[in-house]
Amino acid sequence: MNRFCLAAVVIFSFCSLAWAEGDNSSEKVDVRDQAAEESLLKETAVNAITPAPEVNDSGQEIALAESKSGAKTAMFGLSWGMTPTEVRELGSRLKPEKKTSNLYIYSTDSLPSNLQDTGSYKLVFSKNGNLVKIIMIGNKIANDIFGEQGKSRFNELGLALSQKYQEISSIMEIGVRAYDGPDEFYQCLACPGCGLWVKKFQGDNKHIALQIIGIKKGEGYIAITVEAVPEWDFAREAGESIAVVEDADAL
Repeated sequence: MNRFCLAAVVIFSFCSLAWAEGDNSSEKVDVRDQAAEESLLKETAVNAITPAPEVNDSGQEIALAESKSGAKTAMFGLSWGMTPTEVRELGSRLKPEKKTSNLYIYSTDSLPSNLQDTGSYKLVFSKNGNLVKIIMIGNKIANDIFGEQGKSRFNELGLALSQKYQEISSIMEIGVRAYDGPDEFYQCLACPGCGLWVKKFQGDNKHIALQIIGIKKGEGYIAITVEAVPEWDFAREAGESIAVVEDADAL
């Protein structure tokens, strides 16, 4: 591994560990904190290879939709503030994954509305058991040496999101350090500080990040992170732990 990439990975791993242990410093996961966000996504990379669940008949449009009624609609058929029990009642099987001092993380392979290439989800609940964040982990993209398949799907989802939400930033750059060859697209994205392929959007009650995550040469996956506004900020800053409570309009 390139020495610059190795050094970045060591720093990256330390930040990931600090968040996992419930550190309330600036390393908390935040859609606006790229390194911390990638840390959580990379911890769940193994879930990106699970088979895709059945797609909702309304397809991509239903999964990414904004609420037309002004309700606190999240994405993928969920609403902000739902409890794990309420999500289960919609037919999703939730598995407890991790607990910090103020956040509870569950995983599931299906929600009421799914994209065709969904592999799994991470649902983050506040200390009071209310849904404040969703991370969609796409199925693994393989044998895509130049990143063409990943870029194509990224552009397709980016267009769908831009038709429903306001795009606020975009970074699509690789080769900043270490991997700069045309066949090293995913390797660069897997190396902290080498490159980013991300678009960020905002809706009335959410922040959204669409991103390509690299695994190794020729392999990666698409991730969509959705955060409740302003509930996510309140939830990640809360300090005390309590018991877990029993995670054309789709995006």
